Amino acid sequence: MSEEQKQGGHSENGADDANGYDRNGGRLQRRTSNFDKYGFSTESDDMAADKQQYLENFQPTARRRSARWAKFFEKNGEIDISTPEKVKALVRKGIPDAKRGELWQVCSGARERQLENPGYFAKLTEKSPDPAIADQIELDLQRTFPSNREFRTDDGINKLRTVLRAFAVHNPTVAYCQSMNFIVALLLLFMPPEGAFWMLVQIVEGSPHHHHMVFKGYYEEGMPMLKVDVRVLSALLEKKVPKVFAALKRCHIDLVWICSDWFMSLFSVTLPATTVVRIWDSLFLEGYKILFRVSIALFKMNEAVLAKATSLDQVMEAVKGFLPKTIDFDALMKIGFRKIGSLSKSETNRLREVFLRQVEEEREENRRRREQLRQIQQEKQEQQAKAEASQPITAPRLEQLAEDERSVHYVFN
Repeated sequence: MSEEQKQGGHSENGADDANGYDRNGGRLQRRTSNFDKYGFSTESDDMAADKQQYLENFQPTARRRSARWAKFFEKNGEIDISTPEKVKALVRKGIPDAKRGELWQVCSGARERQLENPGYFAKLTEKSPDPAIADQIELDLQRTFPSNREFRTDDGINKLRTVLRAFAVHNPTVAYCQSMNFIVALLLLFMPPEGAFWMLVQIVEGSPHHHHMVFKGYYEEGMPMLKVDVRVLSALLEKKVPKVFAALKRCHIDLVWICSDWFMSLFSVTLPATTVVRIWDSLFLEGYKILFRVSIALFKMNEAVLAKATSLDQVMEAVKGFLPKTIDFDALMKIGFRKIGSLSKSETNRLREVFLRQVEEEREENRRRREQLRQIQQEKQEQQAKAEASQPITAPRLEQLAEDERSVHYVFN
């Protein structure tokens, strides 16, 4: 492994072109190892041969796009994200592996945050998070991409541990939740721990100058924005892929059952890594609406089988089947950007506001019902105590309280 790879990136020769194959002296190399370009084991991957063939077939396109990137950097130097429209078309077609780590940090605002806070990450690593959080992180370390050679080593695991613990110290309110481990692990394949830490900060918290990075509510207690965005997706799906929407409704399926993992992990645990990194290229530049575009594209690509579904089992089996087979990242992104029509930020923001009010009202109603239930249970205990003390008969009141308790439980659940 090269020194650059040890630091979290890929060598120039290892991935010199956008979404490309390993190259040696400019010549395409067919791999004979048991790991793919990002270090994932191919031994138990039924799609390994198909992935390899797809990447080989994609090479002419990858080389052309890599040449465009080279011309861009020659002319412009660094990317200026104050005018993202200038680079949107290039980014949508894929960032070269050798540039991914750097450009993800720039596009997301993570690099800016890091430069504004020199030495901060190092100080965090000297502190310890809450013991319960630390224990949960330790449990999840061994479950994080165990098929990847980077996380089969003490060094790889330690980098992941360092970033997750540092974030838990930095933001004790959110601290840690599952899915962060997968996001950070994939980031670490392209950048060193400090870069991955600031990327996680941007993903979870956003910043005043980078409003497009608005995933904060995905990781807060109750996950309010996750619920909001799943409802936004449902509304968009009804317009963009009505046959699939109708099938889901017919089968009484809530999209949250399917898409929670997609959104929480930013697709890192649901799609092949080669597809995920292509999605992240645009996600870190354009923001949360890319989650909607990709999700709709996935449903559109699999419309034929989903539209025929007549049961929950059939839908879930179809989803389970097509996700690992989504290796044609170029087709996925073309559908997401070209085939589903307009998806303006103003419209998604409007829908977010509508459903946020709805979710907040539901949270308040649930809070009210919990308080009502608490009061009923408290009075019930008091009445029982009186009965046990042979005080005036309370049986009718106890029966009424029991009925009230059942009623509140039914509505609340």
